[in-house]
Amino acid sequence: MDSVAGDPGQPHDRAMEARVAVLEEIAATMKEAVVEIRQELRGLRNDIGALRTDMDQGLAALRGATSQGLAVLRSDLSQGLTAVRTEAKQETTSLRTEIQALRTETTRRDERLREVQERDFRILFSGMITVTLGLAALMAKGFHWF
Repeated sequence: MDSVAGDPGQPHDRAMEARVAVLEEIAATMKEAVVEIRQELRGLRNDIGALRTDMDQGLAALRGATSQGLAVLRSDLSQGLTAVRTEAKQETTSLRTEIQALRTETTRRDERLREVQERDFRILFSGMITVTLGLAALMAKGFHWF
């Protein structure tokens, strides 16, 4: 075997020099590629940072708009509920008035009905007495009591 650190005049040194030159060229190319990759990574980090900032600003604006929207919605709901309560109170008062009127009318009708029933009862009772007396008279005539 030939030693690597042999005499400079030996033939394996030239082949070794070519290999070392290729390796040095590959190392230089790799070094440039690593530098480019680092630069691209820095750019990506900057882009990600800018995206985060934009996203944070967008979320802050969205939160503000949502808060304002919710405040408006709460206000509208409060006003709507107040209007519904007022309307319900008015309708309840109106219904109470109508129910009272119906009760009064029903009481009047009941009184009229009782008067008619009393009159009808007197007529019916006097009719029954008249019929009973008439039948008694017919029976008395039939049995020759008169």
